[in-house]
Amino acid sequence: MSVSVIVAHQHALVREGLSHILQEMPDAELHATCTNAADLLPMLESGSGVLILDPLHVDGMELQDVELLQQFSGWKVLLITACEQMAMVRQLVGTGIQGYLTRTCDRQEIEEAIMRVAKGETTYCHKVLDILMGQAPADSERCDPAILSEREVEIIRLIASGLTTREIAGKLYRSEHTISTHRKNIMRKLNLRSSSELMVYAMASGLILQEGRA
Repeated sequence: MSVSVIVAHQHALVREGLSHILQEMPDAELHATCTNAADLLPMLESGSGVLILDPLHVDGMELQDVELLQQFSGWKVLLITACEQMAMVRQLVGTGIQGYLTRTCDRQEIEEAIMRVAKGETTYCHKVLDILMGQAPADSERCDPAILSEREVEIIRLIASGLTTREIAGKLYRSEHTISTHRKNIMRKLNLRSSSELMVYAMASGLILQEGRA
């Protein structure tokens, strides 16, 4: 079954470029395009798939509005944007988006990100990871991944695949309380404060692999 994709961007060249990429993808299809928030929101009220947008180039949308998109649970958010300022990148990642690419990413990276996000996985391009690592704890403050147990590494990978605490509990035949305790212990051991920092750390340290990264 093909992944439905909505492209939201005010520039026709960007919409057409992404539409062309989608036409060449066997497992994805263009559901709709739009240029403004007023047209976008009704599109998200039904169906499911991947929403590609640049919040800086959707009329009527502000950066803080990206978090509101999480209420449309059927649609996973993939940002493709020129926004590379650390404060803005951190703000956007904190909204719970599933993917973040910069405009320098190539076609293969875009295609891979669409499919990963559609599966509920979290994916950031290497440039975004580099930016985020600049605000993560310093190397001297970060702990070696070797201190994590096999179970904790497994839980990190399941979190990265998009599973909730309840879903992880069901998959591992453990209680939600047990999984929540594991999550707290992981954050404490690695000296991290948020799920977004955990994903950045896991990708950068090789606990989870990013396709297309060296």
